[in-house]
Amino acid sequence: MVADQIEKLQKMLMGSGKRDDATEGERVFVAIDGPSGTGKSALVAKVALSRKVQMHFDGGVLWVTMGAAAQLAEIANCLRPALQAVSDGSETQPHTLSQTCTAMRAALGPRNCLVIADDLRNTEQLRAIWRCIPTSSTGSRFVLVARSGELLQDFLTREARISRPIQRLSMKLVQAQGQSRKAVGMLRRAATLSVGCSTTEAELHALATQTGEVPLAIYQVGRVLGSLLESPNYTTEADHVDVIRVVQAALANAASTSSSSSSPVPLKDGRPEEERRRAAEVFRCAALTLKECLSPHDRAKYLALGALAPPGVILPVHVAAVLWRQDLDRCRLLLLALEQLVLVKYDPAQD
Repeated sequence: MVADQIEKLQKMLMGSGKRDDATEGERVFVAIDGPSGTGKSALVAKVALSRKVQMHFDGGVLWVTMGAAAQLAEIANCLRPALQAVSDGSETQPHTLSQTCTAMRAALGPRNCLVIADDLRNTEQLRAIWRCIPTSSTGSRFVLVARSGELLQDFLTREARISRPIQRLSMKLVQAQGQSRKAVGMLRRAATLSVGCSTTEAELHALATQTGEVPLAIYQVGRVLGSLLESPNYTTEADHVDVIRVVQAALANAASTSSSSSSPVPLKDGRPEEERRRAAEVFRCAALTLKECLSPHDRAKYLALGALAPPGVILPVHVAAVLWRQDLDRCRLLLLALEQLVLVKYDPAQD
């Protein structure tokens, strides 16, 4: 995410500053598209949570996530929380999608709201959102977020019949983000395995036994947090929580795995302890791989931190990633949140 994208989206939502420009009927929506992981939701959240935007939309900011909802009833269920936020409670509770859209349109009519429809996946979801938009001029704005720009373009020109140029932001996936997404998937699979959940032996084998002196899969798992630090989608509290949850599981199990176990110990789901140990090894290799990639100066700092940990315990992967990227400022929240689980304490005063 870059500053010019934030500024551009703010102008799209609020106009150029002229009063008539900010209330034109054709400026009621903004379309944002791009592949998964390009930071679409993070960009919208950054703008929507800014004081400037919140003061402009004094009717409130409503967030609707459609996702996999495909049936009409599911779409209605996605819309109802937003309707309740702008409703005074006097209306009869809507039951159908049509009733929900009608009620939403009536409630938004006199208001000045920002409504974000995130993760739109099909035409039915777009139709539902469009039916919620008041037909008269209004200060409210609708942000339509989807992976497919063609889906948005086709709907807005053919069904919504928007004649003016569509206000649209197209996010692109850069190479670093693509590597980050792949590494996140690997990290999640390994962490899932390490806590004893359902993961196939084939997935474990593919992850932990790649050919080559420095297996590509292991290398990317080790780089995941460093890559995330540069990714636009690593900006919100939810993203931190998601990464923390995965890394906590991996670190906790890697630290608690004992190589002296004489026999496999079944986990709750019946999977042997040996598989858990193998999953922990993935993260151990990741940390060691990172150490080899560090500069001599960074490696000395890495080893100094590692000396604080008990013998035989890996340096937490997230610490290695911080040293890899040399970006401590952007990592403080993550490191402090992990402090209760990691074996090396993080002290900002030592930076």
